[in-house]
Amino acid sequence: MAGGNPYPPTSSTPPGQSAGSSVRWLVWDKLQAGAGTDRGSINSAAAPNVTAPVESVLVFFRGNWHRSGPAAVPHQACLELCGPRGLWRFPGMAEPSSPAPFLEELPERCITLFSFPEDVVADPFVGRGTTAAVAARLGRIAWASDRDQTCVAATQEWVAREHSRRLENERYHVSSRQLSAESKPSSCLGNVDVYTMNLITSMPRSSATEQASEGSSHRALVAAASRVLSTGDRADRAAFLARALNGLADVVPALGTRTLDEAAHAPSDYQALLEAVNSPEVATAWQASDPFAAAHQRAVELKRHLLEAEGGALTVAEVAKRLGISKQAIDKRRRARKLLALETSRGFLYPAWQFSDDGVLPGLEQVLAALEAAPWTQASWFLSGDSRLGDARPLEALRRGHLQQVLRAAAAYGEQGAA
Repeated sequence: MAGGNPYPPTSSTPPGQSAGSSVRWLVWDKLQAGAGTDRGSINSAAAPNVTAPVESVLVFFRGNWHRSGPAAVPHQACLELCGPRGLWRFPGMAEPSSPAPFLEELPERCITLFSFPEDVVADPFVGRGTTAAVAARLGRIAWASDRDQTCVAATQEWVAREHSRRLENERYHVSSRQLSAESKPSSCLGNVDVYTMNLITSMPRSSATEQASEGSSHRALVAAASRVLSTGDRADRAAFLARALNGLADVVPALGTRTLDEAAHAPSDYQALLEAVNSPEVATAWQASDPFAAAHQRAVELKRHLLEAEGGALTVAEVAKRLGISKQAIDKRRRARKLLALETSRGFLYPAWQFSDDGVLPGLEQVLAALEAAPWTQASWFLSGDSRLGDARPLEALRRGHLQQVLRAAAAYGEQGAA
């Protein structure tokens, strides 16, 4: 927008035209006429400065003005949004904490008139977050940035509120990405050599049917890629993402149409990934590049089974609450091998089966001390049949009070391995 200049220049090239774009003009009358103070010379024709309380809304476009898309705006509402011959009349606003505040009506008119649902709406200086929030409310993909962390946090909260108000069966995500610029900004952001901006990406996660079109699928891919990049803000995460993405790049071309369709229609993103990873095509592709791929996959499945068995696994906070002691005390017991803890990407998780209604399963501490093995191996032993116990599971024997038999089996396992 160009404040105080509602008309195109008469003796110069219109903005954007030199870059191959055309432009259309709207005038926003902010209904704030008054005496004002920006008058230039006083009582003299030397340099009078006469400005109007209006702003120009410049709509740039390339190629044909016409775009194909759904007629989502009712006819009468469209006429009201357009205003009388491109003249918008609604109040502006003033806010000391913001250099350029505006009512929600301004981005609502622009977004509704000049974009379709799931189009990208970008705001490089998000400020109060009005544009991003309105875009999310109207079902657009909002890309917004600002170097002010307070603005970013406020915008994320506002966008999240707008998402929660939309249809209950739609899911959204908001992510942030650190960007850097090595040139001095010419805007009001200040004269700094390097500044950090946070990218807020807001995308409606529609159903697989709604994303079937090529354009919609491509936009979903771009938004997902932005989300992935935003999580690589640390060296360890970036290294993992590079390996994981390279692995996906190797196997995606091998996926058949049926596998891709089943993954695309999975009820969740996690399930979509599992559908693809567990497909025969992926197993074949990974086996070709890594002879131990199948073994690695079986190990992952075994760990998942151990975490889900017999009531699942508890976090340290949940264990502390259950035992009525501090998290520090729980951690101390773990290091002393008095509790069984399994290290995962989420931190240490504690199998729920090692606890009883009265606290820790009786005899567990002694068995852990006798069982010389890594925690994951210990968990597998407790849940597998042992010939020294008549093929019964050590966990079941310990629950029945057969502590001495379990201790002998644990000691023998540590000395000789599994029978």
